[in-house]
Amino acid sequence: MDALFWLAAGALALYAFAFVSLVLRVRGMVVRRPVHRVLPPEEVPAWLSTFAAPAVERLSALGFRPFGALASVAMDRQSDDETVDLVFHEPESGTYAFVYLPPTVPGARPLSVDFATWGADGRLRLTLAQSPGPTHRDVPGTAVVGLPELSLGRRFARHVFETAGMTTKTLEPVELAADLTRRNGAALTTALAAGEVCTRPGGVFGHTLLGTARLVGRILQGLLRPGGAGGVFHGAYGPDRVGEPAPPEHQAVVHHELSCLAAGRRRPGRALLVFVLSLALFVLSIAGRVDALVLPIVVGVLLLHELGHFAAMRAFGYRDTSVFFLPFLGAAAAGSKPEASVSERAIVLLAGPVPGLLLGLWWFHAPVGAVGGTAAVILVAVNLSNLLPVSPLDGGRLVERVFFASSPGGALLFKAASALLFIGTGLFFGVGLVTVIGIVVAAGLPVGLRVARVAAHWESPNPPADRAALYALVDGAGYTALRFSRKLALVQALEQRFAAPPSSPAARWAWFAVYLALLAAGLYGGRDVFAAFG
Repeated sequence: MDALFWLAAGALALYAFAFVSLVLRVRGMVVRRPVHRVLPPEEVPAWLSTFAAPAVERLSALGFRPFGALASVAMDRQSDDETVDLVFHEPESGTYAFVYLPPTVPGARPLSVDFATWGADGRLRLTLAQSPGPTHRDVPGTAVVGLPELSLGRRFARHVFETAGMTTKTLEPVELAADLTRRNGAALTTALAAGEVCTRPGGVFGHTLLGTARLVGRILQGLLRPGGAGGVFHGAYGPDRVGEPAPPEHQAVVHHELSCLAAGRRRPGRALLVFVLSLALFVLSIAGRVDALVLPIVVGVLLLHELGHFAAMRAFGYRDTSVFFLPFLGAAAAGSKPEASVSERAIVLLAGPVPGLLLGLWWFHAPVGAVGGTAAVILVAVNLSNLLPVSPLDGGRLVERVFFASSPGGALLFKAASALLFIGTGLFFGVGLVTVIGIVVAAGLPVGLRVARVAAHWESPNPPADRAALYALVDGAGYTALRFSRKLALVQALEQRFAAPPSSPAARWAWFAVYLALLAAGLYGGRDVFAAFG
C-alpha cells in the first residue's frame, strides 16, 4: 500500500507539474505581428522542394501550377525565423494551395497542404490540413475549416464543393502576401481589444492572464476530446508519408522553436514564482506525514542543500539557474552549461551536500539543544545520503558525469545498477518512495541507451557541425521513426555530450579520489550522530 501511495503521489505531482508548466509556457509565449512576403526562387530551401515533391506531383495531377513561394512569420512563432510556403494555383476553381512544414512538433505526416479561395467580395475560405488553432480564430472575413482526416484529393474536392458559387478573385503573389498580412494582423488587433494579448518590449506581444486562461482551456479541451491530442498532426495530404520523418533541417527548426518557447517560460520573475508555488505544494504534500516541528527543519535543510548547488552554478556561469521543490520528493536546483569542464561539474555537485554535512557535524557537537540536535541529524542524514554513489543522488551523478564522462556505455550500466538497487531496496524494506525513485531512474535508461548508440555511430573526432547535423546523425543511427519528443531529448543529451570539453583521465581520477575521500570522511564523522539517535 505504501508503494501504491507513492506511485499515486508521484503521478499526481507529475500532473501538477505538467499543468503548471503548460500555464507558464503559455504565459511565456511570444505573439508576433504576422508578416508575409514573396520569396525569390533562389531563396527557397532545396530540401523543402525535395521533400514536397510527392505533394507537388499530386497537385499537378489536380491541375495546380506553380505560383511562387511565401516567407512568413506567423502570430505564434517564438523566433524571427520565417517558414516557407510553396504556393500553387488552380485557375478553374480559383483555389490556391500552400505546401509547407509547420514549425510544430512533427507527426507521422509532417508535410501540410492548405487550400484557400479568395472571393471577389473579399471573403476568404481556408481549408486546413490541421485542426484550426488559436491563431486561426477571429480572422475578419475568413471562414476556416480543418479537415485533417481527408487526403489531398478528397479535401480539395470538399473545398471546391463548399466554395461553389463563389465568384473567385485571382491575386498576384505580392497581393496575396499583403492580404494574408492584413487579415492575420486584424486578428491580432482583435485579441488586443479583447484584452487577451498585451504589448511587450521588443515590438512583440504576449498573453495576458485572461488570454492565458482561455488558451490553456482550449488546449485542455483539445487534449481531452477523443482524438484531439493528435488530430492536429494527422492527415496532412495522404497516407504515403506515414512513418517518414521531416528533414533534419526542419527538425532543427522545430527544436529551435521549442527552445525559444522554453526560454519564454524562464522570463525574469518566473523562477521566483515557481519557487514559491513549488514550496507551497511540497509543504502541503508532506504536512500530514512529518511532525509540525520537524517540517520547517526539513524545508531549511533542503533549501540549504540546493542553494549550495545554485551558488556554484552561478559562480561558474551556468544559465537558466533556478531552485524549486518537488511535491512528496524534495527539492532540486537546475541550470545549464553544456560546455562546463569536469572540475566545474564536480564542484557544482559537491557544493550541495558538503556544506550541509559539515554544518550538521559541527552542530551536533555544539550545545544547540534538542531542536538543534534534530536539525543536525537531518542535515547529516540528507547530505550524507546524497553523497552515496547511486544515481540520481549527487554522489551518483558525480560518478556518472565525471568518472564516466567519456564512456556513455559505462554511464548507462551505472545508471541501470542504480535503478536496480533503488527498486530492490524499496521492495525489500517496503519503502514505496525508494521504489518510485528507482522506477524514475529506470525510465531514463532508454535515453542513455540511445545516446550510447548514436555516440558509437559518430566516427569523426570533431562534433557535428550544427543541430541539423545532429538530427541527421540520429536518423542515420536508426531512430528515424522515434517520437519527436524523445528525439528532442536525445538531441539535447547529445548536444551536452558533444559540447563538453575533453577531460584527461588524470583529472577524472583526481576528482573521483576527492569524492571518495569526502564520502569516507562523512561516513566516519556521521557514525556518532546515527549512534546517538539510534
